Amino acid sequence: MFDVAFGTFEINLSPVPEFSYFTKNLRAGTPVYKLSPEGLDEKGSEVKLFSQAMEFPYLLLDEPRVLVIGTGGGRDIFMARTHGASEVVGAEVNPATYRAMSRGGVAYQYSGEIYDLPGVRIENIDGRHLVKTQAPGEYDLIILNGADTFAALSTGAYAYAENYLYTNEAILDYLRLLKEDGLINFNRWLYPNSPRESLRLFVMILDALRSLGVKRPWEHVILGRHGGWGLMLVKRSPFTTTEQAKILEYFDDHDTIPVFAPFGYEHPKQVSPEFDQFAQAFREGYEESFINAYWADISVVRDDSPFFYKYYRFRLLPRIHASHPAHGEPAFLVQVSIVIECLFFILAFIYLPLRLFKRRALTLLPNRALVPFIIYFSCLGAGFILVEITLMQRFTLLLGSPIYAITVTLTSLLVFSGVGSFLLPTLRKMTTSARHLVLGISFCVTIYLLFAMLYGTEILNGAVVLSFYERVAVCVALVSPIGICLGMYFPSGLRLVGFRDPSMVPWAWAINSGFTVLGSTITIMIAQFFGFNVVLLAAAMLYLVACIAFWILEGTLARG
Repeated sequence: MFDVAFGTFEINLSPVPEFSYFTKNLRAGTPVYKLSPEGLDEKGSEVKLFSQAMEFPYLLLDEPRVLVIGTGGGRDIFMARTHGASEVVGAEVNPATYRAMSRGGVAYQYSGEIYDLPGVRIENIDGRHLVKTQAPGEYDLIILNGADTFAALSTGAYAYAENYLYTNEAILDYLRLLKEDGLINFNRWLYPNSPRESLRLFVMILDALRSLGVKRPWEHVILGRHGGWGLMLVKRSPFTTTEQAKILEYFDDHDTIPVFAPFGYEHPKQVSPEFDQFAQAFREGYEESFINAYWADISVVRDDSPFFYKYYRFRLLPRIHASHPAHGEPAFLVQVSIVIECLFFILAFIYLPLRLFKRRALTLLPNRALVPFIIYFSCLGAGFILVEITLMQRFTLLLGSPIYAITVTLTSLLVFSGVGSFLLPTLRKMTTSARHLVLGISFCVTIYLLFAMLYGTEILNGAVVLSFYERVAVCVALVSPIGICLGMYFPSGLRLVGFRDPSMVPWAWAINSGFTVLGSTITIMIAQFFGFNVVLLAAAMLYLVACIAFWILEGTLARG
């Protein structure tokens, strides 16, 4: 790991002290250096300023105020402190890492109490959430040094990847926090034969700067390749020719090849010409054509579809598979296989038995009621999970952790769905028929989901400054109305078919459960290509279809 990903291990100490390594999985981890006085004395380690390529942002800064997203084992905190940072604020989303590095943790003394040094403040929180709570114009430098994890991506479970760090809105948030001459340091993978990751980030940065009214965005970015790492520096104001020369000279002295610089450069080894080509396309106004023609999806990523690592396109999958193996394609194939497996099991163990053994399974239910029966309960299963996963995603930024978002969303939905089920008999007495009640519920659900699509993000952004418990209360309040409504659908259907044929109740549960599993994967697939707003729209359509199926089912049973 040290040989392949040495950029994550670079520290400005010579000789390098002993270090340990925290690993979450094969592709995500963080080194923890023994920075205690004993650890430094063991090898006689001394600070050597500007000895590592990773230090290049400090060429242009003096006593900076630094924000580190993804503090991990504290390497970036140490480098900021040795360069005279007046203050270091950081976010570490992983609770196990945070506990280990904090007072009383197993690595607290070992790391030289790096999380607890004077002028250092680290929070166990999602980095993007921390950014949203900071005042504008407060920082000289924001660092994202490989801040992510591929744990979720390797399984296809995109819902739990920290992709909100690399979206158009995220870059705008980072730029908002910078002082006039402030810098953002992005360090991402950059291989000459597959620069898609850093290239996509480059595309997004130029787009974000343009949206702020910057006339020549390409003059705000410098990029070099250090081994497999792309060292990118983004400046709120344009780089000067003097600053560029200083950085390129530093690159040359530290085994880093220039990849892009605003005023051009001369280097015997030209790598990744795509960056210059895109900058040229951007200047001349045909950047969309460049993006569409590129072998991977490098389009701008937004909060509504925060899948930075989704590089594949349907029309390009064979080409990607043949020449560009990637994180994204295996994850997509995992998702496709899950969908196929779910459909197979639903067909084999639910639909076919209902069809083949309907005389035994359907003792009292008319044959013509079978299709609306299946449609109704399948729509409920898929629709519920579409809403649930979308709310989990949306609440992550507000609550500051995917764990909190999952817990609050799931608990609230289950509790208020139960409340809805409890209230059903009372509401049933207040309506003329069950179908009119389901129609009213469907109307309320549709209005809620459309409102969430139009105003949900604005409401959540406004609540981000509240205290943690107030934010939890906001989430619960937002979930309660939709939970109560969704809780009435299933018992309405069970009541309708259960009185006529009790043997259909377990079939209803089975259909609902099968399509819930199927919907969980389909939710993420829809969001990748179209966004979570479209997921909410799909959920609204499913509940409207369920309403129609209920009307047909009730009418069929009433006629016998």
